[in-house]
Amino acid sequence: MKNNEFLEHTVYNNHLYGTLKKEINKDKILVIEANGFYSLKKLIPEHITSFFLRAPTDERLNRMIRRGDLLTNIKKKKAYDDENFPKEIIGVDYIIDNYEQSIDSSAEEIYQLYNQR
Repeated sequence: MKNNEFLEHTVYNNHLYGTLKKEINKDKILVIEANGFYSLKKLIPEHITSFFLRAPTDERLNRMIRRGDLLTNIKKKKAYDDENFPKEIIGVDYIIDNYEQSIDSSAEEIYQLYNQR
């Protein structure tokens, strides 16, 4: 951060996350949280095609349990998601409902949508 290397950054759960300027190039896929998305969309809107993958709440909770997250953190994350997910999809180009399809199917859907734009 000292050398102005980041295009955007945020602190989440006491951890620093960000996108380095050198990471941005044509056809780059970034997995970022909403604040990072909005920062990039504001800085370089013409270079952003965004996808929001919506997963079932049960699946998201099971992932946190499997990776060993503390129950208190899981509850906080669920409350945060319940409040913020509806706001976080504003301005997203495509929303993928990842409820009934495999990862491969979701990836194929993203690929098709990206190439149709």
